[in-house]
Amino acid sequence: MSRAVKITLAFTLLLAGALGAVTFILSNFERLADEDFVAETDPGFVNVAGLTAPVSLDRALDHYVLIDIRLEIIDEDRVTEVVLVLPRIRDEIMRELHRNSGVRADGIASFDLLRFKAAAVVAANHVLGEQMVRRVLVLSVARAVA
Repeated sequence: MSRAVKITLAFTLLLAGALGAVTFILSNFERLADEDFVAETDPGFVNVAGLTAPVSLDRALDHYVLIDIRLEIIDEDRVTEVVLVLPRIRDEIMRELHRNSGVRADGIASFDLLRFKAAAVVAANHVLGEQMVRRVLVLSVARAVA
């Protein structure tokens, strides 16, 4: 068998497998659409992962900080409301991060978690229009080279 035939056969099988997988997945959409939407969260908490903050030294980018946080919601029954606007909350928190709310006031090229946590609560409550977020819990922080 020539190489071109083998490649064509492999491509055809791959395409058939992908088509079968897509058909299988799409066949469940109508059933899923008939069921109620349920946000899977911890009671009273909403995770926000993958936030990035630039850290500067002498007005030049030194490194990035990668942060995963959890929002503590005051009323556990309203977690779904928070999940529905989570992209807007994430956007507002990212804007705040890039306004240097996490940069230390003493000029050290590091990240001020206390300042960031306070700013994230204000940003989330601003998007929600009321005091729904009690506090921000930091799940992980990592330094990334710029």
